[in-house]
Amino acid sequence: SSFILDIMIARREVRRSHFGRLSCRFSRFASGSSLVPTGKHAGKSFAALLEADPGYLKWVAQEKRSGWMADLLGYARESGLDLPKPDVGGTKIPSGKHKGKSFLEAASVDGGSFAKWARDVQDPKGWVREFQEY
Repeated sequence: SSFILDIMIARREVRRSHFGRLSCRFSRFASGSSLVPTGKHAGKSFAALLEADPGYLKWVAQEKRSGWMADLLGYARESGLDLPKPDVGGTKIPSGKHKGKSFLEAASVDGGSFAKWARDVQDPKGWVREFQEY
């Protein structure tokens, strides 16, 4: 529907994989005209929300967010609002030797050897990148 299109602007990137097949990746970009889809600010544009209630954005920034809330935070940061980084110490490791441990727990296991390993990973992806940033 047009409402969904107003919420996020989608950009399609087409690239060739190393096997020569075409693949597509969709990424979302928030703009000031993007709309909040739910909650007490439903229907407001990101720009209007940024101006009217920066305290709400600081509340949203306290935890790691995804979807439209992550897009809202990205827009707010790009607009110059100084927002705190979320505390991700409770994030659980999804796979591997330390699966199920929080970042906080994993940072200190084995005398810090896991943290050293993660820090040295070149071009990290997913949770490893998040753990490095933690």
